[in-house]
Amino acid sequence: MSETDRSGRRYTRRRALLAVGTGLATALAGCSDAAQSTTATPSRSAPTTTSRTATTTDSPSTGTDTQLAESSEQLKTQFQSVQEATAEYQDTEAARADGYAVLGPYMDGMGWHFINQGYVSEAANTGLTREKPPLLTYVRTGDGLALGSIEYAVPVDAVDSELDLFADEGTPFTETWGTHHAATHVFATPDSMQRDANSFDLETLLTSENWSEYTPADASLSPGDTTTLNWGSTTGKQGERTMRTVDFVITHPELRTLHVWLHTDNPKGVFAETNPRFADGDGGHHHGGGGGHHRTTHQGS
Repeated sequence: MSETDRSGRRYTRRRALLAVGTGLATALAGCSDAAQSTTATPSRSAPTTTSRTATTTDSPSTGTDTQLAESSEQLKTQFQSVQEATAEYQDTEAARADGYAVLGPYMDGMGWHFINQGYVSEAANTGLTREKPPLLTYVRTGDGLALGSIEYAVPVDAVDSELDLFADEGTPFTETWGTHHAATHVFATPDSMQRDANSFDLETLLTSENWSEYTPADASLSPGDTTTLNWGSTTGKQGERTMRTVDFVITHPELRTLHVWLHTDNPKGVFAETNPRFADGDGGHHHGGGGGHHRTTHQGS
């Protein structure tokens, strides 16, 4: 069973067991999850990548900004606490120094996911803490990466269906949790060598064409294996595929996920899953099928 204390700071008291791939621990992404894995060594130089750059469009501040203004005092306090706790992560190097690692590929409407395995493990064992989000998402702008949303994620079998992290009762919007199918994320450069995550600079890790995601998850895939996938895709076993040697692989179970857009305005709202300001098409995940998200709503208390 899961529990929610009245402050809303933590929930899920049941220990969650996460699947671990060879050489890397389980992770989550794009909605994903992990217990432990290798991370790339932080680089202090600003990355320039060959990954897709989302085009921003001018949108009135009718989403995040308006909803923050209309929040209850308790919810405003919660949002402010989370904003302050994560403000330094507007710098990707600060996030990496604190244990967040890249998880791809890039998702239109969401961005790059950075995962903190320590916070994932803590959430699985003792429950989520609002100020310690297991995931951060970074969107591409004309000035480079910008912190978009923070994301909470826990394995589905570790929590009840009713999740309540923020005090949104009496506000014009609801805490919206989604479900992300179990999936495998594979990183492989075009060469035939196998190297671990620490061997790559941030620019290489932020190259979407080096990543592929697919469902159903395959926990048997290991570093050094060869695999034929559609690179740069979240439907890796469909479409045009190329054989590569796997550098590292991250597999996660089915997850409950919540995006909270506290650092970048989202016209769809603070709890929206995707942000249309940074979307080309449907954002890379096919909602309601395949490896994507299903959305559910819960009016918090």
